[in-house]
Amino acid sequence: MRNPIASKRKNNSAQKYNSSHLNSTLNSSGFSLFDDSTSLPEALALKLDTYASKLVHSENVACPDLADFDIDDMESVETIKDLREELGRKLKHFDSAGTTDVNYETAAIAGAKLMMDERPATRNMTRKLAEEVGCNERSLLYNALPTDVGESKAAKYVSDKRKEDIVESFIDFQKQLKFKVNILNHVAKKADENVIHTRRRHSAQDNMKTPPKNRLGRMAFTDLQRTPKKKSFQPDPLSYTRIMDNYADMLASEVKDRSINFKRLQPIPFNLDETDEEEVERMEEA
Repeated sequence: MRNPIASKRKNNSAQKYNSSHLNSTLNSSGFSLFDDSTSLPEALALKLDTYASKLVHSENVACPDLADFDIDDMESVETIKDLREELGRKLKHFDSAGTTDVNYETAAIAGAKLMMDERPATRNMTRKLAEEVGCNERSLLYNALPTDVGESKAAKYVSDKRKEDIVESFIDFQKQLKFKVNILNHVAKKADENVIHTRRRHSAQDNMKTPPKNRLGRMAFTDLQRTPKKKSFQPDPLSYTRIMDNYADMLASEVKDRSINFKRLQPIPFNLDETDEEEVERMEEA
């Protein structure tokens, strides 16, 4: 029977070797992308963040998603790493399901396209990049020129379309980072509230005292004399921001509950030497 742990270690080792080998290949070709402590998908995603933000500031990219996106309000992967590390110190089994892990898949593909655009790439480099980011080689190449227009217009159309796709991937990646940061902030708030409630519950009996009657009367009189507060602004419950914040809060509750009530899965007893008939008889006897 194949050992899944050994297989996983073997796959991780192979992935590290492939990334290191590709990195050395790129550096020998004049490319400098990442150090050995950073995974290739993460490095490509960071490359996308750097390039796309400059592209949006310097050129007029026709991307519909830019309409409701603030380019000056960006999140970083480092922020998520810091928040996860801080929560990992507060919650022993923080986010064992990986809800707040960053997904680099789409951003890494867009970052690989940027690498292809920096200078002419060999077929070997294209193949290795496609393998690392998990896509088809054709996905990294330019689309074919349309034949119904002139050559210059066709080249401009293909170039603009590629820039639009890259910016769209950048915006999707930024939205993911903002959403993950929102979840982490909700988890941090819930973790702090849990500590406060625990402390209050332990000290409730010691600090429980009935205030004097004259003080109660004075408090009631003060409340009557107080000017009514103005109605606060109520956000639209059907707005996209409100819905996503509620969803982030729900996921944060699940992350916190799983972190506190963490249970390891017990292995299922299985005897390779036992036949099906013997197993049925043993279960019937039990």
